[in-house]
Amino acid sequence: MLADRGIGQSITDPTALRYVAAAVLFAPVCGLVGLCLSTLLRHSAGAVVGTVVVLFFLPSLVTERYRWTADLLHALPFPAWQRLARATMTGLRPSAYPATVAGSWTTYAVWALASVVLATVVIQRRDH
Repeated sequence: MLADRGIGQSITDPTALRYVAAAVLFAPVCGLVGLCLSTLLRHSAGAVVGTVVVLFFLPSLVTERYRWTADLLHALPFPAWQRLARATMTGLRPSAYPATVAGSWTTYAVWALASVVLATVVIQRRDH
């Protein structure tokens, strides 16, 4: 569909599988973060707002200007997804502190695992 506009990409491209996998796995990671926040807060509206703030608003407040802020940005799920998606694009401005593809996958895994562990611990201690 996008080939007529010059931005199409073939499914046989070596990076296409990574892009599809990153897009498919982003939703479950967001869901697990929302589950964790709803378990912690016990308030559905607060959990929804908190999830949106942590996943989508917080990354817009952090830049890659300094090493510590770049590390914080690289540890958030939405920028990890963007890195995995943009790795298939060309012509992007380079960063002084670039993140790796493996680091982006690690970010996905750590957020999902930490969310499940934290929610489980809270449920076992508080709701028994």
